[in-house]
Amino acid sequence: MTQIEAFNRTSELDLSNNQISEVKHLDPSHNMSILNLAGNQISEIKHMPRLSKLDLSDNKIPKIENLSPQACMEELDLSSNQIQEINGLKGFEKLEILNLADNRITKMKGLEDL
Repeated sequence: MTQIEAFNRTSELDLSNNQISEVKHLDPSHNMSILNLAGNQISEIKHMPRLSKLDLSDNKIPKIENLSPQACMEELDLSSNQIQEINGLKGFEKLEILNLADNRITKMKGLEDL
């Protein structure tokens, strides 16, 4: 998917249950606060803009990476992926809800930064 920047005036965008395999060109200065990409084919997290809610559940993500510190994010859903380790969440100061259900996590490590 290459044209998501066209939604730069949208505050909430739901692109769930499609065949999206890649998200790029997300302008960090846009007005979007909620992005739903659940139920797609995403296998890698690219740099996400400042959001209050991000849903990447039911994708093919093997690890938490490339999420720049999100001081404003309150909810992050990474359930039903292929995540094995909990890393990459440092700097998520306002995170209230973190859903990592139905993954392949074997060690409870990496939550101390929250």
